[in-house]
Amino acid sequence: MRLNLTSLGHNLEKVFGVVALILFTGAFSHFSRPEAVAEVGARAGNSLAQVVFLVIHLITLGLIGLRWKKVLNRLISADKFLLGLVGLTVISMLWSAAPEVTLRRSLGVVLTTVFGLYFASQYSLRQQVQLMVWAFGLMMMVTVLMAILTPDLGLMNSAEAAWRGPYSNKNMLGRVTTLSAITTLLVALSYHRRFWLRPLGLGLFGLSVLVLLLTTSKTTLVVFLALLACLPVVAALRWNFNLTLAFSIVVTLVATIGLLLVVANFNTILDLLGKDATLTGRTPLWEALVVKIWASPWLGYGYSAFWLGWSGPSADVWAYIDWAPRHAHNGYLDIAAELGLVGLTLFLLTFLMVLWRAIIWLRLTKTAYGYWPLLYLIYLALYNSTGTMNIIRGSNTIYWVIYVTVAVSVAHEYRRWRRQGLTQRRQKAAVQLLEREERLGLPRLTQRDLPSWLVLREQKNNAR
Repeated sequence: MRLNLTSLGHNLEKVFGVVALILFTGAFSHFSRPEAVAEVGARAGNSLAQVVFLVIHLITLGLIGLRWKKVLNRLISADKFLLGLVGLTVISMLWSAAPEVTLRRSLGVVLTTVFGLYFASQYSLRQQVQLMVWAFGLMMMVTVLMAILTPDLGLMNSAEAAWRGPYSNKNMLGRVTTLSAITTLLVALSYHRRFWLRPLGLGLFGLSVLVLLLTTSKTTLVVFLALLACLPVVAALRWNFNLTLAFSIVVTLVATIGLLLVVANFNTILDLLGKDATLTGRTPLWEALVVKIWASPWLGYGYSAFWLGWSGPSADVWAYIDWAPRHAHNGYLDIAAELGLVGLTLFLLTFLMVLWRAIIWLRLTKTAYGYWPLLYLIYLALYNSTGTMNIIRGSNTIYWVIYVTVAVSVAHEYRRWRRQGLTQRRQKAAVQLLEREERLGLPRLTQRDLPSWLVLREQKNNAR
């Protein structure tokens, strides 16, 4: 009976994780308050969504309380640059252009980070991907049903047949669909004891690609094709050093040639994508934004305190251009505007740290799940460059949740790998020293004595 209750508790916790992931994607949030989608500034928000996420965070804190030692262990091994970036969002209220907005939304970032920490401490990377497949797969099915049964809600509008599903626009659906396609592909490529998981992953992958095409989002399609092109490159990182080096040189040459071709045919490519030379007005936006950033370069204008419409620092940018964007259409410029060069540096440092550890984790594993951390980082880099997503702008987002879980998970695995490697090196050194002592005719030590004896020997050497 106790075993059944324990199993039921674990299953209910997984259901909670899947539901939370779905809500973090932003699904259904615009239905309760459609006008919130068009709002800008401090008034923008969704009261019902805030209550729902408050419940999620309270449940998360309760679950953390049941295993606080395990979560604390993950926190200790977490990337310090990541923790510094989260801390900077909170203390930026001290110089923020809108302190109340910064305080409220930075607390949301802290709670979202706590959920990511809980998710990483409770589930392995393999389990994380499988739970994401359930969440994203359900959203793909809901999208299809909404587009067929309720086209007024499931499509953008009657004139445009683009699918949006349970999201406010096709670009939001496109970002989630890309994640769905990648995670389901990894499940389809992996071996499972449960034989039905692989065909399930393959079927959901096909459904995700279909939905991706029906969003008609060109950015989504480009990012998805780029991730597929990166897949063999990521797989090549598992080869031995010489093969990896040779393959990297070839890839670099091909990428350089491709970049030159893109530059030479830039206008033609823009025509194919339906863009103009200003990237649909983005280049004037970036010019005005860079000027505004340099007016407060080091610490920025405070977290979530820049794009406040005509009542915030964004007013100068809006006055320079002839449209009213709600973000920079470039994630890196958004970070620089809100948290300055200090925040941007912290983000780049944590990103590079996670990238390095993701590569090590990839080489240590043999399954397709080992690709996930590196593929997600590539996904983030691409979407932040295209400007459709800022990883830290706005709390309660799936992208920050996944980034935290990936960062914490690979940091823990890296720490465990270092500890195992250190133990192996110490044992090898102990055996060598034991053989040396025997050759010199000193008293024989047993294998049981090796660890303490080695530590004592190292202390004496250090004292010298």
